[in-house]
Amino acid sequence: MPEEFIKPVAQLRYLFWYLVALYFIALVVFFGVSFTPVVDQTILIGWSAAAAICLYAASVFRYSTFKVQVVFFLLYAAGLTILLMLNDLFRLDDREFDIILHTAQIWFWVLVAILMVAFLILFIN
Repeated sequence: MPEEFIKPVAQLRYLFWYLVALYFIALVVFFGVSFTPVVDQTILIGWSAAAAICLYAASVFRYSTFKVQVVFFLLYAAGLTILLMLNDLFRLDDREFDIILHTAQIWFWVLVAILMVAFLILFIN
C-alpha cells in the first residue's frame, strides 16, 4: 500500500487544489461570467461539500497529533468557503443587498481577493 494512503495529511494537498479551483470559479464570476442555474447549483454543492469536508477534518485532526497548521488550514479554508457559499446563496454582492448594508459591491470582492491571496501565500507549501 502506498505511503500516501497511510498518512491522511498527505491527502490535504488534493483538498488544497480542489479549493483553489473553487475559488478560481468565484473570481471568474466576479469578472462577469454568469452560469446557468444548473451549473450555479452544482457549484453550490461543491461549496457545501468543501466546507463540510474541511470542518469535519478539522474536528478529527484537532484531537490527533498533527500540527496546528493543518487544523488552521482546514478552518481557514472552511471559513472562506462558507463565505463564498453564503454569497452564492444570498447574493451578498448584488446591488439589492447593497442598499441594505450601505456598502459598495467592490468591497466584498476586495475582501475575498485578499483572503484568497492570503490562503495561497500561507498554504502553498
